[in-house]
Amino acid sequence: MNDRRDYRYLIYLLFIFSGVSGLIYQIVWTRLLVLVFGNTMMATSTVLSAFMGGLAAGSYVLGKYIDRRPRPLLKVYAALEAGIGLFAVVFPLALDIATPMYAGLYTALEGNIVLLNLFRFAVCFVLIGLPTFLMGGTLPVLIKRFTGSDDSIGYQTGFLYGLNTVGAVIGTFACGYFMLRLLGMQKTTWVAVAINLAVAVVAWYLGRTASESADSSKAVTSPANDDFEEASIYGKATIRMVLIGIGLSGFCALAYEVFWTRMLNLFLHNNVYSFTAILATFLIGIATGSLIYARFLSKIKQQIGLFIWLQIGIAVISYSTPYIFRILHSTLFNNFSEALTLAKTAVIMIGPTIMMGVAVPLAIQICRRGANREGTSVGTVYAANTVGAIIGAFAAGFILLPTVGLHLGVIIVAGLNLLAGFLPLMSGARKKLRPAWGAGYAVIILVMFLSAPPDLFKSLFQNAHPNADIMFYKEGKVANVLVYDFKKLGYKDFHLNAVNEASSRLWHVQLFKMLGLLPALVHENPTDALMVAFGAGMSAGATARVVQSLDCVDLNPDIGGIAEAFTRENLDVINQPNFHKIVNDGRNALLLNPRKYSLIISDATNPKMFDSWTLYSQEFYQLVKDRLEPNGVFCQWALIPLPGDAIKVILNTFRSVFPHMSFWVIHGSTQVLMLGTPERLEIDYNELSKRLEPLYEDAGLAEFGVDTPEKFLSFFMLGEDGLAELLDGFDKISTDDMPHAQFHVEQDPEGINNCLDLVKYRKSILPYMKRSESLPAAFESTMAAYADIAARLDVGFLKSDRLMYAEAAVISDDAGLNDANVAHMLNHCPEKKRYFRERIGLYPDDVTARNWLGNIYLLDGEFDSAKQEFEKTIALKPDHTFARMNLALTNLETGRLDEAVAGFLEVRKLCPTKSILNSIEVQLKKIRILRKLQYQPNSVELLRELGLAYYSEGEISKAVHTYREAAKLNPGNETILYDLARICENHGFIEEAARIYGQLAATQSQFSFKNDQYHNLLQDTTLLRQWRNNRFGTVPLKIEKDTDAQTHPASCDKALALWNDVDPDGAADMDKLREAAELYEQSTKTKPDDLHAYLDAAMLYEAVGDFDHAADLWTQASQIATDQPVYRMQAGRLQTLAALKSDNLNDSEKAALLKKVGDLYRGINQPEQALEYFHQSTAADSSQAESWLSLAETATEVGLYREAISAADKALTLQPSLESAKHIKSMLDMIVKRSSIR
Repeated sequence: MNDRRDYRYLIYLLFIFSGVSGLIYQIVWTRLLVLVFGNTMMATSTVLSAFMGGLAAGSYVLGKYIDRRPRPLLKVYAALEAGIGLFAVVFPLALDIATPMYAGLYTALEGNIVLLNLFRFAVCFVLIGLPTFLMGGTLPVLIKRFTGSDDSIGYQTGFLYGLNTVGAVIGTFACGYFMLRLLGMQKTTWVAVAINLAVAVVAWYLGRTASESADSSKAVTSPANDDFEEASIYGKATIRMVLIGIGLSGFCALAYEVFWTRMLNLFLHNNVYSFTAILATFLIGIATGSLIYARFLSKIKQQIGLFIWLQIGIAVISYSTPYIFRILHSTLFNNFSEALTLAKTAVIMIGPTIMMGVAVPLAIQICRRGANREGTSVGTVYAANTVGAIIGAFAAGFILLPTVGLHLGVIIVAGLNLLAGFLPLMSGARKKLRPAWGAGYAVIILVMFLSAPPDLFKSLFQNAHPNADIMFYKEGKVANVLVYDFKKLGYKDFHLNAVNEASSRLWHVQLFKMLGLLPALVHENPTDALMVAFGAGMSAGATARVVQSLDCVDLNPDIGGIAEAFTRENLDVINQPNFHKIVNDGRNALLLNPRKYSLIISDATNPKMFDSWTLYSQEFYQLVKDRLEPNGVFCQWALIPLPGDAIKVILNTFRSVFPHMSFWVIHGSTQVLMLGTPERLEIDYNELSKRLEPLYEDAGLAEFGVDTPEKFLSFFMLGEDGLAELLDGFDKISTDDMPHAQFHVEQDPEGINNCLDLVKYRKSILPYMKRSESLPAAFESTMAAYADIAARLDVGFLKSDRLMYAEAAVISDDAGLNDANVAHMLNHCPEKKRYFRERIGLYPDDVTARNWLGNIYLLDGEFDSAKQEFEKTIALKPDHTFARMNLALTNLETGRLDEAVAGFLEVRKLCPTKSILNSIEVQLKKIRILRKLQYQPNSVELLRELGLAYYSEGEISKAVHTYREAAKLNPGNETILYDLARICENHGFIEEAARIYGQLAATQSQFSFKNDQYHNLLQDTTLLRQWRNNRFGTVPLKIEKDTDAQTHPASCDKALALWNDVDPDGAADMDKLREAAELYEQSTKTKPDDLHAYLDAAMLYEAVGDFDHAADLWTQASQIATDQPVYRMQAGRLQTLAALKSDNLNDSEKAALLKKVGDLYRGINQPEQALEYFHQSTAADSSQAESWLSLAETATEVGLYREAISAADKALTLQPSLESAKHIKSMLDMIVKRSSIR
């Protein structure tokens, strides 16, 4: 035996490699088989059942085979490995042969689901049954090879099963994370084949040794029977209960895996890596448990007791998994970081799977068949466990999930797990006690069900979005379906397995209606269409308006509730007579049905998703092309940005099959379309106008912002010429073998830059228009304006730059387009207006809806309606900060300046967010200018100040219009012209910049260069495109680390989050503000020179009324920044305010303190607050000329000229020699007399 010990570790290593190849095959073959049988739950379950059925049969049959007579076990093992590898070589050929046979029989059996599924299973079993049969035999062969005594069978099973599963873990990670991405399926298969053949060669060589031959020639001393070991310390009934229990355990294991996969995919990204992580975690637990058993538990005496406790432990922990989701939802599972994927899977799965890994070798040890019956022992138990697993996977997916849901399904399976433990317990118990044990089991099951909270997972989704209502929720066969009503934001969202698939937002609805109508309108006369994926039905609803027959294929059978939630958007399509629903995988339906269509439309989900990669490959596009009529059109949805070069891969793949493709983008959104036509795209404007006319209303285009042919065509980005230019030199194509796009999952700067390239290559649609001479006169200029708008919205979206949206508004206004997409990006689109009107009709006291509707009215210029909504909101909820802010803004827009000031000051008292406090200062500054403009309406200087104020808050459109007004008043004012030219230059308004620089250059030579530069841009389209592309820029591929940010205390970020955590329907929470102040103050201890922490803490302490604390912090800030006297003023202001609280002040003292506060407010540039205190000071003591003078100066500063004159008069009455008062009165008298204000 010594020579055996010399190479035993080599055999162990071989078995690890065997596990590696086995999981590679499982992953690759499953991917290949779903291409033929589809990605439906039934199809994938069929594949899994056939795979595991082969393993079970192989383990059972070959286990018995090796027990019948002496055999060279290593040679048998080598033959098994060689057979697996050789079959893997011919597997693709076998699949190619089987595919047309399956397709032919599918057509014949399509109406008989039972026969179809039986035939599908038979085909799968024929294809993968032989290799999995051989795989199943490797474990009993090696266990028999290494088992030296009856008592060691448990140890050897645990050890070898664990080693093989370690290999499976390695294979899972290697295949899922690296090999498929780097090698593709074919080369990955060759690697696995090489592993199998290498293992076979080494094992065969080792099997030729003398010791192996001698060992294999030993006679079989025990009779060949299937009975359990007679000498066992356990009774046969107990052993049979263990065998049934391990079968139940297998049932539960795969049922749990189905449930856990569904649960985890709700909180993962459902991509190829999340699937790999789930499978790998499951296998890690099994491997760990098996090795723990071999090392620590194989000699344990109380084997039945251990088995019972293992089943109870699995049941208890598995029963707890939904609660673990709830407990860790906010801290772990709702954090969608790829780095946390393994942590999420481990928290849920690792405990139960370790126990499962212990249970299998333990059951084999208990159920051993006697000396030299190791193969039968292993085969029987392994087969029972595997058959149970097959049934469990089927039952979980097809019975439990759709009928009772995730949580109750887990409880039922946990109950069966308890039963697996109770059966051997009951068999060993005294007969008198068995009814009591049975009753105890029933009570436990009853408690498990009664203690379960209803709708646990639904409540998690509700907690994730507490301000939304769940309109529809279903845990179906295929996915968890969820429809949210975001009542505070004005739209509905449809989620499939926690992935957003559709919504009622403007750009989403536009996309789906374009997806449904664009291919129909470029086709001459479409009669029928096939739609891949129903989604929310919006595309189907649009297509159904223009074809006689619409077949819609979707994996998800639970579309009824989704369709009902989006009835308005999808035009109630599921109740239309020409709509036909088909439950199947889209690609599978195309493969199996030879029917040809006028239109094929694919609304497939995200190409990054695990179950959608088959719909973005070259083979899929070729299949689509084969199912189109000769003049058929194909249109497919995609999205941007995608990581890496994925969008270019998808475009290049589509183009490889449909060379006459075009690319369309919904402005400022993730939504894009790829259109494949049989010939070069040609659009007849008059024909398009004629066909669109009834669809504006009938298909709902107009209410979602598509109301002219120009707007419809504005979504065009690139035709075949532009795509050829964009993709020149790019050769990556996604195939079934190497689906490049699937393996990009983390959004990155490269992906954003590739999408920015699309914008930079944008081309005009004019070359694709028929009979250009018949186009409307304004068509070219309108389309140019739309292209400019689209580019700015797209870049703004990709780079999160809201200034681009403001620029687009200028272009839209100048072109007179009133573009709905621009309005949407600026939060006042007509769709939201309709939504909130309807909501108020249903819920008149909904303050959020009223505030939102008022805000949309405000942005639309409907000021009376806006004021009415804000006033109703405040009447319902007086501390509604945002409604008060919006009412103040409305008063500002309508010239009610005094009311606006009072409103802004009231908002400041409600302690809103930091951003609102900053905004209030900007608004008050504008009011000062507007008040002065009432007296001096033709003051170019004041208009310039107003334009700069608008510009500083990002109101580019108002800034431009204000400067234009100033330029009209004084056409030769170089300052005004230069400011306006710079704004136009900064924001890409080239024509206007060129015109103004030309005007400036006529009198000032220093502007000649700018004049030449911008006129050259207008004359050279290539140069202009290059200039604009440079302006759009890129996203840095690597973000340089900010050294200041690295030392920035984390407590500051927490404080800011608390400060901004304001109830949108109310005022700030004082407790949160105090906590934020304390965190900022804590930051000053961590980083004593962090000036902003002192300032923010001081502001917050003042907000909660702790003036002394705030003053102290301002004093400390003044000691750090000695060049900022304003900080000392802030401290003095708060100290004086604290002194004003004294009850022992006489009128004179009080007036003096009030004046001092007013002076300090002036010093910190808050004149409106100062004015308040000067009013109080003069009221307390009207005999102080200086107080009246301060009031006059401050009133002048804020534009209250008449009040300033009156205060100056009173100051002069008290002290006639006050020169400042004389100057104010003289200056303002002149201004007032010249003005039209009375």
